[in-house]
Amino acid sequence: MGQDMRSVGAFVLSTFVYSWPIFFTVDAWLVPRSFENEEFSRGVLTAPLGHMAAMAGPSLAAIVLWRWVHRV
Repeated sequence: MGQDMRSVGAFVLSTFVYSWPIFFTVDAWLVPRSFENEEFSRGVLTAPLGHMAAMAGPSLAAIVLWRWVHRV
């Protein structure tokens, strides 16, 4: 049970590490800059596409744990 809890904790931590910087970059930098250029369609598309890219973080975390941490 202890190994399983460490694995879950490592997954959650690595998911945050891979996802949150992309979320913050998109929301704090890309979206405001895209609305400054007065191209509304570009600004509207930037947020969802950036969030979809950030959601690759859990997938990347799972691959890292599976490939390098849980070598069986």
